[in-house]
Amino acid sequence: MISPFRGKERSATSRGENLAMRPVPFELHVTVTGDSPHEIERAAYPVAQRFYGGDAEIDVLSAKAEPDPGAPGTFRATIVFRRIATHSE
Repeated sequence: MISPFRGKERSATSRGENLAMRPVPFELHVTVTGDSPHEIERAAYPVAQRFYGGDAEIDVLSAKAEPDPGAPGTFRATIVFRRIATHSE
């Protein structure tokens, strides 16, 4: 039997119907400078909250700091964040 839809067949998910969208587990790398760990945290967290959304619960996967060669007495740090959940889930 030949299908009358031959060449036009698409699944429901390819049309966007009944598609369960799961959040992509993005890791966000934020690089900031500061004089202390507290200052670095205060600079990095707002960036992560802006990226993931204000209602997102985020976790720090790693944090690495080193002296900033361009600014003696300060440190450059890269913090890696990942979203755990949103409060609306």
